[in-house]
Amino acid sequence: MPSVKRRSSVVPVSHGVHESNGNANGSPQHHGISPLSGIALASGGPTSFDPPTASLFPSADTTHGGEKGRLWRRRRKRWQRRLRIGYGRWQRLLLQVFLLLLLAVFCGFVVRVFVFRNSSSVSSTETDALPSIPFQTNFPDAPVCHSLSPDDVSYTLVTQLSQDRLWMMEHHCQRWGPSHPMSIAVFTNQTVAEVRSQLVALGCAPEQLASVQTLPSTAAAVSDYPVNVLRNLAFRAVTTTHIVYVDVDFWPSADLHATLSGARIRHALAQNERTALVIPAFQLQRQCRAWKECPDQNVPVMPTHKAALERLSRNRQAFPFDPTNVGGHGSTKYRAWIKSQPDGVLLEIPCVLSNRYEPYLVVRYCDVLPPFQEAFSGYGKNKMTWVLQLLHTGYRLFQIPQSFVTHYPHLDSPSRMAWNGGRGGAPLPKPRAADGAPNRMRGNGDSAAGTVDWLRYRRGRVDHVFVQFREWLRTMVTDARVVPYCESAEDDDGRLWIDHDTDTPPVRKRLNPNEQVGDAGLPRTSR
Repeated sequence: MPSVKRRSSVVPVSHGVHESNGNANGSPQHHGISPLSGIALASGGPTSFDPPTASLFPSADTTHGGEKGRLWRRRRKRWQRRLRIGYGRWQRLLLQVFLLLLLAVFCGFVVRVFVFRNSSSVSSTETDALPSIPFQTNFPDAPVCHSLSPDDVSYTLVTQLSQDRLWMMEHHCQRWGPSHPMSIAVFTNQTVAEVRSQLVALGCAPEQLASVQTLPSTAAAVSDYPVNVLRNLAFRAVTTTHIVYVDVDFWPSADLHATLSGARIRHALAQNERTALVIPAFQLQRQCRAWKECPDQNVPVMPTHKAALERLSRNRQAFPFDPTNVGGHGSTKYRAWIKSQPDGVLLEIPCVLSNRYEPYLVVRYCDVLPPFQEAFSGYGKNKMTWVLQLLHTGYRLFQIPQSFVTHYPHLDSPSRMAWNGGRGGAPLPKPRAADGAPNRMRGNGDSAAGTVDWLRYRRGRVDHVFVQFREWLRTMVTDARVVPYCESAEDDDGRLWIDHDTDTPPVRKRLNPNEQVGDAGLPRTSR
């Protein structure tokens, strides 16, 4: 009988099988249970244990010399080769898709930059209509307007700023005085502790910094600066009876707190919680010819007292703010302030020349004070709507003597450039169609003969919100106005980027072109 070839009894140790050190004559020994077969292994005898190939190809004859074994090995290699080839193809396909997506993102970015620089239009996800926006009547957490004595009157200087203008706080701290409180809101990704540390390093006294708050700069685009959110944030932190509000680029004169501490002024503020004091605003002529920031030339010239301001004015280096926007500050009585207003005496402003009047004010912080409307952000209508609401609710305006604020001549902010709308941030005038109709405009996809889609433009969207605000003010807030429009008030509605046929805002008497605007006699130029 021919001999039968037996399988080797030596099984490779694998898959959790433990290996011993061997027997006395050198033969390897195997003990334990195979996790695959569950059969106990013993040294020196045959076993029915199959190697791992059996579990992968259960129908294969695993005899090393068998034809079926060779067949299955070839098939396995072929499948492995196909898997490797398929995996490589998927890798290449995914890489191609990723590169295409990257190219699409880059092209989209280039197109957006080109459109922004070459068009006055601003992209909008909704141009058919803007949603109704809620407006606020007062600060819900403001203290009650209880009666005051003149000795109770106290002040906090309030301002808001972005991180790149933090350096200006050095001059606010010096001019306001180290013992007088300030409330500051900063648009930055830095922490409050970091901002405080920088302010102290700039020379601000720790006791000055009654409140420092931050709003993450990732909360909005730089061209959509949340100015009114920041203003309200700083207002709500005030603990004194009155607020002195200035934007950070308007530096107060060094005697502002002393002027406000005068007996007559304190008495006037204590008498009526709806008294608002106007701080005359001036602007400094740029001290460098190049269109760039030049603090080394500008800062030393910024006036600290009225005498220095008058010298600059005589040399045509300082002017009432802003000759290009007469409605903004033209109601302030600059001539009287310079020539005849006595120290310590308030001068009443009996009427205003524009609903765009937006002076810097001293106001009582209590529950009758309207907040800044947070529907307005970036540039345009954000402060004048606050003053409009103050006047609508019965505030009276008085101009302070002696002291002032001066605008620092910086470059245009991203918000202002977006508002300007022209190429490279240049101002874009309000064009008209050939027929001269105020609600028709050429360019940027609008038909020369068709009505403009104003909501495609930032100015148009801001003015649309303004019309909504004014209608809300007219219908929802009691009209207690005591400061009327002057007889020579401007036709502000003609400036709005709206469709006058549909929005139909009320239009007041047009300004007589032969009349001067305001007490300062500033030139009339459109904004």
